[in-house]
Amino acid sequence: KEKSKFNYVNIYNVKSINRPGWISIAGITFYNTNIFLSNCHFKNSYNEDLMGIINSVFEINNITFENSFSDSLDIDFSKGLINKVDFYNSSNDSLDISGSNVSINYLNIYNAGDKAVSVGEDSYVKISNSNIINSNIGLVSKDGSHVSIDNIKFHNNNIVGIASYNKKSEYESASILANNITFDNNGNNYFLEENNSIILNQNSLQKNKSNLKELLYGEKTFWKNWIKNNK
Repeated sequence: KEKSKFNYVNIYNVKSINRPGWISIAGITFYNTNIFLSNCHFKNSYNEDLMGIINSVFEINNITFENSFSDSLDIDFSKGLINKVDFYNSSNDSLDISGSNVSINYLNIYNAGDKAVSVGEDSYVKISNSNIINSNIGLVSKDGSHVSIDNIKFHNNNIVGIASYNKKSEYESASILANNITFDNNGNNYFLEENNSIILNQNSLQKNKSNLKELLYGEKTFWKNWIKNNK
């Protein structure tokens, strides 16, 4: 397939398409294609996702995502590389990956309203040399996904740095393999639900939470009160 190439492109103030017979979730959507994005800035979305990549092969280099109404970058059933990408002020998740295989290097995420990185539905993801700062939840691996992280700093994340659990019962256990991790001033360093795993510096961490689905996806007032009482 011929690649869709964006180089030195700035796109601001995006909305999804909503017309009879044609509705898109993301302001910018790539579907069933090959993608190369480099030196771009995507800012201000007014719909569910700022950008969606679906059933595609992609390479993303030196990109900034800023001020998304919900998720910034949603990747579904795709395969690709992410290098030198910054996220600022995502109202929900900054990077949401499902059913995909992704390798990430030099990722910086600031101020994610929910999860900085959400990995689910049998995904395989590697992340290195990155920073996750001032978000509610740092990184989660759920629903049969396997995430390997190396040289990551989790700083000042309100609820938790990393978490491994099941949200959907039809999927197998999830895992996180972590090395050279810095936890600094997070609400909790990790949450681990039974039958899932987190290995930190070759040591298996112990289960410390049950029913994370309800805790992380239940009433928002729960976490507002939790943050207030635990700061």
